[in-house]
Amino acid sequence: MKVASRVRAPILFLVAEGDTATSTRLTEQAAQDAPHAELRRYPGTHFSAYRGEVLDQMLTDEVTFLLAQLTGRPAITAER
Repeated sequence: MKVASRVRAPILFLVAEGDTATSTRLTEQAAQDAPHAELRRYPGTHFSAYRGEVLDQMLTDEVTFLLAQLTGRPAITAER
């Protein structure tokens, strides 16, 4: 994606593996093209992010990512 390649700010992309409401392919491409992007994959569908273990893991990953950006500590190291 041409636009993603020009974004210099850190970006965290969260993708539900069974999402049919959005294009996971486009999101993954944007994450690949953006120079400071991290991509995290989660089980479930588009709405899995609103409840249960997927919500808990996404929130943990988001906070970890933000703290890493604010403090300079390494962010999440292993891709799921």
